[in-house]
Amino acid sequence: MSLTRSRVGFRGRRGVALIEVILAVFITAVGAAATLSLLNVSSEACRSNQYYTIALRIASTEIETVRATKACLLANRTGGALLSSPSNVNELPQGSATLDVADSALITGAKDVTAAVRWNDPITGRTRSVVLKTMVSPSGPTS
Repeated sequence: MSLTRSRVGFRGRRGVALIEVILAVFITAVGAAATLSLLNVSSEACRSNQYYTIALRIASTEIETVRATKACLLANRTGGALLSSPSNVNELPQGSATLDVADSALITGAKDVTAAVRWNDPITGRTRSVVLKTMVSPSGPTS
């Protein structure tokens, strides 16, 4: 009788099989790998957005500088250097910034102004750009 009890006790005992441990380790490893992959993608997206923010700041600063000027003081030009000459263009990989000024077709004496900032995104390998446009009044800024 004591033999039967020990066999029943041994067979009825709950424990963790080796296959369960291996499966748990595998699932944990897959989850950890997926999390690390997401962190890498998130880091790249953050860096890409950081470049976009720098470019947007450069272009908007230039547009605000131009809008504070009378149109008669702006000479027509294509692909010219920025008026404010920001130093943060160097923060963009292969970054460049241009300012285009042309006579407005809508208002006599007004100028159409385009500020463009371009850079090569190292993550995607593509050229990205921010382009802002405005019209400058012949009488200059109004308060």
